Amino acid sequence: ILKRVGQNQYLKKPFTDIMQRMLLLPLDRDVGYKKWLAIEKVFHYLSNSNKEEIRIDSNTKIDVEELLISTEGTIVVEAERDNLFEEKVKLEDELTKIRLL
Repeated sequence: ILKRVGQNQYLKKPFTDIMQRMLLLPLDRDVGYKKWLAIEKVFHYLSNSNKEEIRIDSNTKIDVEELLISTEGTIVVEAERDNLFEEKVKLEDELTKIRLL
């Protein structure tokens, strides 16, 4: 898993966040077990590319497309953060060159 994620730098933050949050999940047989099963269910639906919705029960479902659309704001913010970081590095390099003059 680490090798696959490591080949895609943009996945590092979400992967690390998922792993850290999994470490915080309770391990008891009541609530903890149910939370682990809920995560398994969501992962199953998201990893199966032909599923259009996540069925919670016969009356409740989450549209996968709407769930994916909800991530667009995060993607935009992360892209802007990356651009600002690159700009900062460039400006710091320029400042270092000026100081050496």
